[in-house]
Amino acid sequence: KARFFILWFLASALVITLVSPTIPTLKTVVVHSRETCDRDIVSVLDASGSMRGPFWGDQESGITKFEALRDTHYAFAKERNGDCFTTVLFSGRQGRGARYPEKERGYAFVANSFVKDPEELILPLKEGIGEENPASLLGQFSQGTEISEGFVVADKFLKEASTAKTKALILISDLGNEIKDNERALATLKSIIDQGTSAYIFGVDPYKDDQFYKDIRALEDIGKLHYFEVQSKEDMARAYDIIGRLEPS
Repeated sequence: KARFFILWFLASALVITLVSPTIPTLKTVVVHSRETCDRDIVSVLDASGSMRGPFWGDQESGITKFEALRDTHYAFAKERNGDCFTTVLFSGRQGRGARYPEKERGYAFVANSFVKDPEELILPLKEGIGEENPASLLGQFSQGTEISEGFVVADKFLKEASTAKTKALILISDLGNEIKDNERALATLKSIIDQGTSAYIFGVDPYKDDQFYKDIRALEDIGKLHYFEVQSKEDMARAYDIIGRLEPS
């Protein structure tokens, strides 16, 4: 009986492992205990499949949108000695065979929190999401785009974990959101802004015909957020420079 139980337990564990969606964990996730910082900066980063390619106007450099995101995010953090960074990565169910059962596990997670060391900050991003590394857990996570998933996780962190008096949210995405997700994404973003959190949106080669892009620009028009059009790595760096002036370290 004991031998049967052990074999049954091992077989069950194997089946669960094989059928469960692969979500980046362990070596990629660095979560610190709650602490008070001068400013909490929560970066909500798009890890969807469309971020794997190069910028539309910069095909020759070979740098992808996600790589530009990683490099400029790192450079910005190096100048922010008094701030704490939290990184939220999001994707969605659609694409690459839709391996994630709908809403069973969610499509966003906190990759790190309360981080001050820039080297530690980019650890979850180092594997990238490109096709050249099929073993990358982050690459397997990279599928569709459901921005609300990232906002919901960020909103929970800002409400329940952050104790800083000054808070900022940075979204970096191509804004090609799933249509059915738009209402939830906008409602959550407005809730975050209404809490007094400054919001900065990077539209990376954005899908300008999509309704979500239009709704973001409408919020910019009434002064609810700061929007940056990003068509190159240099544009991304310039946007971070402006944030640095608006949010002095």
